[in-house]
Amino acid sequence: MKTRPIFSILLALFLISCSDDGAKSRPTWSPVERASGLETAVFPDGDSFYVDPENGDDANDGSLTAPWQHLQFVLDTYVSTQEYDSYPWDEAQGMIPRNPDGPVGPGDTLVLRAGNHGPIDIRRAHNEDFIAIRAMDGETATLERLSIVSASHWIVEDLHVTQDATDVPTQGDLLEIENHNWTGPASHVIVRGCRFETTADASAWTLEDWNQRPCNGASLTGDHLLLEDNLFRNVNFGISVSGDFTDVIGNTVENFAGDGLRGLGDDLVFRGNTVKNCYDVNENHDDGFQSWSIDGHAPRRVVLEGNTILNYTDPDQPFRGALQGIGCFDGFYQDWYVANNLVIVDHWHGVTFLGGDGVTVIHNTVVNRDPASELTPWIMIDDHKDGSVSRNCLIANNLVANRITAGSGVTETTNLVVGDGDLSVVYEAPDQLDFTPAAGSPVLDAATALPECPAVDHDGVPRPQGPGYDLGAFERTP
Repeated sequence: MKTRPIFSILLALFLISCSDDGAKSRPTWSPVERASGLETAVFPDGDSFYVDPENGDDANDGSLTAPWQHLQFVLDTYVSTQEYDSYPWDEAQGMIPRNPDGPVGPGDTLVLRAGNHGPIDIRRAHNEDFIAIRAMDGETATLERLSIVSASHWIVEDLHVTQDATDVPTQGDLLEIENHNWTGPASHVIVRGCRFETTADASAWTLEDWNQRPCNGASLTGDHLLLEDNLFRNVNFGISVSGDFTDVIGNTVENFAGDGLRGLGDDLVFRGNTVKNCYDVNENHDDGFQSWSIDGHAPRRVVLEGNTILNYTDPDQPFRGALQGIGCFDGFYQDWYVANNLVIVDHWHGVTFLGGDGVTVIHNTVVNRDPASELTPWIMIDDHKDGSVSRNCLIANNLVANRITAGSGVTETTNLVVGDGDLSVVYEAPDQLDFTPAAGSPVLDAATALPECPAVDHDGVPRPQGPGYDLGAFERTP
């Protein structure tokens, strides 16, 4: 292993700061805080109704002292909602009432008592305002799966969704929020604070188990969705988004065998998510985050900010592989903002875009998970696979283990390559996965102040804390 002295670090920083291919034009699009139009704090303030799978009765009135029993029956029979007036659905159609005399309506909440509420299917249920489903405070309400198809204005909070609850576990999606070509679209759904897992404990799974048992976490094809502060554990693929105007914020994907996150729609925000512990059990090229073109259309206006991608937490984890970081190989990706991400992997592809138009990669920290690995991660924006060159792209103020590759149409400035031998000079405690700049680090106040610089760092610390911005995803506080 080659060790580079501190003088080499400073020289490299100077040289990389001077690298610029002349691509000066910058896009006019600006990254958004939220794409879905949905607020975190929204919660209905109407009546509450109770469902108790162990002590309820569907002939009751749904009160706390006389709860209903079967959630699916309640959704199908007691919820006053709307559906399209005929099928197959078409955009010109109107709505008609469904269960117009049902006691549960817009603004109300279904409170679930402890126990197994089964697989739940919310379908053809478009509310004029949000209806919430949540667990009773201090109790664990369990579902086997949750499917929301051709439905709108629903909130789901604090539920446990697991195949441990069924005697006949199957694969598939633990959560789906889906458009349907016959019954119509899904939109304006919030899922927050839930726990989704194939099983609570997969530590004894064999290679065959990992290929045959795990469910996918979430499949989101609807629009205007918010997925926030959820845990997806022991899954195949984590969170896949192919709809538009969706926020994926503060979620954790832990123990997965496919891709952690997928962004395939337009107008998406992935912020503050953690993806960790990849199980390499088949031929899939596993990515922390992946995107590609569908029918010639590459995703547009996507924010990837403040996420953590970690190959593994336990060096003794079985079926460890070479997780790719952020892999976007099939552009042209238009108006992407990739900032403040911490990528800790054992693969060349730390951050890679092949074909970009207005892609900004700024203030990211990309490091080796295993310093002995020969697959050292880079940051790259290069030509499309058909040879077309990128346009109006920027790579700036990043810290990276391998190299920066800036193809034609890409401006590069003030990036620093940090070799494995210099980790302790640059970072606070790299052996503990703390990649905050160390005291006296050459990255302090060394970044170029640009309009594209994020206002806060990976952890929400305001930038700058000193006379200048720190390089990488983290800002050191005094």
